[in-house]
Amino acid sequence: MFTQDSLRLNRQQTFSLNLITVPWIPFLLYSAFIFYLIFKLKFFQLEGLKRGTPLFFFLLKIIASVALWGVYTFYYTDKSNSDIWKYFDDSKVMTDAFHDHPADYFKMLSGIGDDDSRIDMTYYHKMNYWYQQFDNNLLNDAHIIIRFNAFVRLFSFGNYFTHALLMCFLAFTGLCAIYKIFFPVVKEWKVAAAALFFLLPSLTFWSSGVMKEGLMLLGLGVVIYNSFCFFTDRKWYRIIYILLASWLLFFTKLYVLAALIPSSIGAFWVMKNSKAAVLKFLVVLVLCFAAGMSIKFFKPKDDPLQLLALKQIDFIKQSSGGTYLYSDSVVAFIASDKRADLVKINGTFFHIRKGADYYYWKIYPDFKDTLYANNNHDTTKYKILNDFPRAGSLMESEYLQPTVKSFLMQSPRALFRALFRPLPWELKNPMNLLPAFENVILILLLFLVLFFRGKISSPAIFGFCLTFSLLLLLVMGLITPVLGALVRYRIAAQPFLFLALLMCIDREKLMKRWKWLEKFGI
Repeated sequence: MFTQDSLRLNRQQTFSLNLITVPWIPFLLYSAFIFYLIFKLKFFQLEGLKRGTPLFFFLLKIIASVALWGVYTFYYTDKSNSDIWKYFDDSKVMTDAFHDHPADYFKMLSGIGDDDSRIDMTYYHKMNYWYQQFDNNLLNDAHIIIRFNAFVRLFSFGNYFTHALLMCFLAFTGLCAIYKIFFPVVKEWKVAAAALFFLLPSLTFWSSGVMKEGLMLLGLGVVIYNSFCFFTDRKWYRIIYILLASWLLFFTKLYVLAALIPSSIGAFWVMKNSKAAVLKFLVVLVLCFAAGMSIKFFKPKDDPLQLLALKQIDFIKQSSGGTYLYSDSVVAFIASDKRADLVKINGTFFHIRKGADYYYWKIYPDFKDTLYANNNHDTTKYKILNDFPRAGSLMESEYLQPTVKSFLMQSPRALFRALFRPLPWELKNPMNLLPAFENVILILLLFLVLFFRGKISSPAIFGFCLTFSLLLLLVMGLITPVLGALVRYRIAAQPFLFLALLMCIDREKLMKRWKWLEKFGI
């Protein structure tokens, strides 16, 4: 006979067991289904690879997603500043509305009809990252990843790894699409060509978490695959795919979409006629640059140089760390090295120490002008709005000015950063090991191009890869002052740059010089 206490204990144990097992059952089912799709669908049967190789590559992505989770769980333990957690946690606020107010949920998920004060105060203001602390009129790309997580929560039971699994699959699909377009021009390289898309450490690692990189790779792959296919088969439905994928890039990584435009136009022009390929790409770049610069005459607030300069300034501010405080009428900022100037009064209220220096913004009327308070005598009570830690890999940066001269002056340094940092003596952080290894690969490829240069088989593909990758790397180097962020953002450019260099190398000459390389399937 069971006592009441034993029955209660049994129910508690059963409930605890369900909490542990239920979220993992769908994860295992989804995993099995995705592996089945990769093995069966013709799309995932990649030229030059054995039938089971894509399964192995996808398994590597799952392992990388677990490693990324481990880094942000046990190494970087501050969940409030972790990209894999902060948008995931915010999405719960949106998903909770599905059960109580389904109409509100679908409004927020679609973005249609969500611009009323009730939804704003009931849901968006409860999220920590729906509104950006640093807003420079560029799109808030946090919204799409929060919405992605809010949708997946409907069938994930809140299991983070189910979200990561789906993101891995989306990124893997995008990479397969890119591989299918570009492999034919480097098929003689066999394993080396596949390694550029499926084995680059940073690309595999950073695109395997619940972050925007997975959605970006899906959008990039779908645009490239359908654009190049449409050039040859003219199937109208590809335009729909291109538009949908461009929309995805627009809301995830706008600069990737911007870099695609001149690169694609130049490639298609050269595919029609390969004569004067270099000149054609240069003409397209100049015309696209002129078109971009003309925007300020019609919409001064959307001047591209001004927006990029503001983006860099905001990135530097956030990376430098500090504490933002707010009162009824003012937002104040205390630098990270001046944290002692905050004096706690009681509960959650603070004073700024008498005699301290700080910056502040008046909330009314426009919240625009930055003011400097010297030798403070104000006794206003503040609450903490946000407390940003200083980035450990912050690089010394000069502020960009919204002029062509300023951008040209800083471009060489920016491109060097994006290409070759971290340098060997900067390996103080274990997270720099992967990008440092890739820098070695880059230098090795440059060396091989110099001594084993061959004829480029496809000027159009070569020009596309080189133009697209260098444009991305230049923009990233200009606006990103944090080395850790830079090595993550450049994953969109790396495979294209490496592929362009691979196309320049004469494999036959190389194998004659070092025959032992053939043993590795290179």
